[in-house]
Amino acid sequence: MAGAGLGCAPSARARAGGRRNPSMRRAQDFVRLVVVACAAAGFIMAPGAAPSLAPDAVVTSFTVLATGGGNVDWSPAANQIAFDQHRQGEHYALYVMNPDGSAARCLSCDVPGLPQRNVGQPLWSPDGTWLVFQAQKANHPFTMFSIVTHPTGGIYNDLWAMEAQSRRVRPLRQTPSGRDSGALRPCLPRDGAMLAWSEMHERPSQRGAGQEVGYWHVMVADVSWTADGPRLDNLRSLRSPGNGFHEVYDFTPDGRGLLLAANFERRSKSVFRSMDLYLQNLSTQQLTRLTTEGCNLHARFTPEGRHIVFAHAPGAVQDGADYWVMRPDGSEKRRISFFNVKGHPSNTGKAFVVADFAWAPDGQSLVAYCHDGWKGLRKANERILRLWLGAPNAP
Repeated sequence: MAGAGLGCAPSARARAGGRRNPSMRRAQDFVRLVVVACAAAGFIMAPGAAPSLAPDAVVTSFTVLATGGGNVDWSPAANQIAFDQHRQGEHYALYVMNPDGSAARCLSCDVPGLPQRNVGQPLWSPDGTWLVFQAQKANHPFTMFSIVTHPTGGIYNDLWAMEAQSRRVRPLRQTPSGRDSGALRPCLPRDGAMLAWSEMHERPSQRGAGQEVGYWHVMVADVSWTADGPRLDNLRSLRSPGNGFHEVYDFTPDGRGLLLAANFERRSKSVFRSMDLYLQNLSTQQLTRLTTEGCNLHARFTPEGRHIVFAHAPGAVQDGADYWVMRPDGSEKRRISFFNVKGHPSNTGKAFVVADFAWAPDGQSLVAYCHDGWKGLRKANERILRLWLGAPNAP
């Protein structure tokens, strides 16, 4: 991945007096080496018109868009934010709202054919007409802890699709009905040609650290978008060097790789302390490790594709996590939110956990699922925030 965060397109040839300038020739030779390195790694950043993340950008302010909210996705085409939210005394349901938090409405409530249990982890189609999401099975084996069936847990969940306007639904991927069953966190590339998600293949166990949430592997399928919604073909699982929890977050901007988190290299520790971020080449299935310390989750490429923003906890994630940014090769890591820094204006004096997020279309803000740190199994004070990025100490 060396050089993958740099501009990979060589500049136009410069001539001076009919001959190439030696300095320009050396610069062009260097850029060619960068292109070769990018191609060798299997990831070339796709060009785009999205604004770049400023070198010193940090979270400068935030507002609360929804309380009780959860996982999010923002559709530029529909100009709406989809999110899941825990209904008082009930399950999580799927909602949409305007970018300012207004006009929130439930999409999954009382939909014929859709199990009325936990529904969430929404994902917009590129044209903003369909949503892919998780839904808890109507019937499944008993579980002592219902939280594992929530959208962030994924156990006994299947993948579904809904047309946002009509609310008609169709099942996409139904996992087996046994105890080793679950689907988690679908994601699409920018062209919508594939779908990736995680599936459980071995149930959770408390016999040792690292298997508290079970063993999961990454699944990929080709997607055809029809009048009846998405159709999955050519389903396949991706190889990993070892068993562990694997959670996929994003495709690389060129659609040739996946950004995911896994714990197979640090499985001797609790999964809540040992998740690392990786890039996986879809052709070779080679994994490139981007982090080595703490717990690292909820990663996405910036809109222009030259950085990755992710949630990082120095210890256990439930004790506090902030957003950080890095290059696609794992270099130049720095903190961009300060909710857990004592003395900072955004610090509340208690553990604060940033989690799933989605970019605003202009790349200058993001919508984020956050909650207080927790003890035991229950997350506290869940809410959805709009975070604005700018220069440090900007008014």
